[in-house]
Amino acid sequence: MTVETVFVDGAEILVPCDMPDDLQRGIIECAKIAASKFDVDRNGASAAEYIKKHLDEEFEPHWHVVIGNNFGTYVVHDQMRFIYFKLNSRCYLIYKSGNGARPSYN
Repeated sequence: MTVETVFVDGAEILVPCDMPDDLQRGIIECAKIAASKFDVDRNGASAAEYIKKHLDEEFEPHWHVVIGNNFGTYVVHDQMRFIYFKLNSRCYLIYKSGNGARPSYN
C-alpha cells in the first residue's frame, strides 16, 4: 500500500487530509511552538495539552491531540477537522470531535 504525503511548512502531511489549508498551517505552526516549548520526547503530554488548549480557545472545544510514534487509532471526527502529520520525526494526530452534548436517557 502506497502512502501519499505532501510537505507544508516543514511538516509531512498524510493525504487526503480533511482540513482547510489555512487551518492546517495554523495547526502546524502551533505544533512547532509546542515543540520549541516542550521536549516532546520527554514531555509529550504537555506539548499535546498546549496544542489542545490553543485549538479549544481558537476554534471551539473538543479537539484531541496525539503525539508520538508507533500508535494506531480509529476515530470519528467532525467534517473538515482531521490532520495527521510528521514534524521533527514525531507523528501528530489532531482532530475535532463532538460538541460535548451528552444524550439524555429519560
